[in-house]
Amino acid sequence: MLLESPSLHAESIPVTATVEITHTRTEGTLLDAGRRLSREAVDAITGNLLTFRWSSTIDCWYIPHSRYKRHNKWAVDLAAERLRALGYAVSVDIDDLSPSPPFAQRETDCAEAAESRAERFAGYRDSAAQRAERASAAVDRLFGDSFGQPILVGHHSEKAHRGRLNRAWNLEFKGAEERAKVSYWQARAKASATWSDKRYDKNVTRRRLDREVTAMAESDKVSDETLLAWMVDLEQLHEEIGFWTAHIEALKKDGVPFITKDDVPKGAFVAFATLRGDLRWYEVIRANAKTVTLPHPYKSEGLINRKPAERGPQINMRYDEIVEVATAEQLRQRYGDVL
Repeated sequence: MLLESPSLHAESIPVTATVEITHTRTEGTLLDAGRRLSREAVDAITGNLLTFRWSSTIDCWYIPHSRYKRHNKWAVDLAAERLRALGYAVSVDIDDLSPSPPFAQRETDCAEAAESRAERFAGYRDSAAQRAERASAAVDRLFGDSFGQPILVGHHSEKAHRGRLNRAWNLEFKGAEERAKVSYWQARAKASATWSDKRYDKNVTRRRLDREVTAMAESDKVSDETLLAWMVDLEQLHEEIGFWTAHIEALKKDGVPFITKDDVPKGAFVAFATLRGDLRWYEVIRANAKTVTLPHPYKSEGLINRKPAERGPQINMRYDEIVEVATAEQLRQRYGDVL
């Protein structure tokens, strides 16, 4: 389903052509050749560790996921070096000091873009479904009730019959292609429609916040030459932490439960969801700061995994993976004599 870049079929640019590589936190890393690149240049910036992609929307090359962060110096320098080796004049303009748009605005823009994608992909899905139906209907019109009629070799109808079979084969193949597109665009539409739910899920947010707090604690590892850019990074990171912290506090006010170490005493039982959707219970061995230590399920034979009498293999699970916490008495009331 990927569209082939128009640059792959272009003639070589004269040696005097200038390629501009720019980077801002708002737009990311862009490569503008003014016209199409040669095949050798395309291979130089899209292969062998470099990941530039063509965008028909902004009509230039770009590095995915390069917005709202400082530039990747290694990738920019390598792309410029390869293009210069092919005879291009390359100019590089890097701006890591201008701040990104406010984080709340970026989240709003992303949510609106996800809704727009969901509608667009749903339209692609419906169009593909209609084309598949038309192909199937065309096959039915070709044969009607005579579908399965063997070819009468030597008969005057042989040539026309073989022609109808070839057309039917092509139509069936086209219908299969369109049905595959229906599945593809359906999955894309579903992913875009559920983007916000997954983005703001309480457990995903907790893990994201933990990563950002860790990054903040390690942010003192900076060299003098990147000090100013690091200060912009730090300010941006601080803004994101504040945004997600406020989101978690809002969820707590709405009554959404968040299981922490204080909610899991030693000797309690915690439940995790299996791939089948049911619950599997484990007796808590130890509650740590970010994880809970449990008996390894390799010897599990039932619904509940008890702590072994002797020390055995153990596993650690995150608190955000816990579905429910219960005492032994609560489990007896629920499951009877399973314990």
